[in-house]
Amino acid sequence: MEEKIKYQKIIKRPMDLRTVEENLELYPRPVDFHKDMVLIFSNCEQFNGEKPITEMARGIERHYLKQWAYSEKDVMESYNAALALGYEPLLDLWEEWRHESPVLDLETFIRAIRVTV
Repeated sequence: MEEKIKYQKIIKRPMDLRTVEENLELYPRPVDFHKDMVLIFSNCEQFNGEKPITEMARGIERHYLKQWAYSEKDVMESYNAALALGYEPLLDLWEEWRHESPVLDLETFIRAIRVTV
C-alpha cells in the first residue's frame, strides 16, 4: 500500500497497459494511443529511477517504438484520409486494420525484452 501512495505522489498522470487496452475503442486519434504508450515508459523511469525494471522497460520501449515507426505512416495516412472523406468508408477500414494488428500484450513485450537484453 505504501508503494501505491508513493507512486500517486510522484506520478501525476498514471498510465498502464490495461488502461490502454480498455481505452482502445476510445482514442480519438492514433497519436493519442501512442502518447499513452510513451507515458507508460516515462512514468516507469520517473518512479523507479535506475533499477533493473527500468532497463527492462527501456527494452520494451525500444521494441514498441520500432513497431510504431514501422506502422505510423500507414496508420496516419489511413486515419487522415478517413477524416478528409468524412469518416465512414475509411473508418471502417481503420477498424479492420486496428484489429488485425493488435497491441502487443505484456507477455509478448517481456519475450521481446529477453531476446534483446
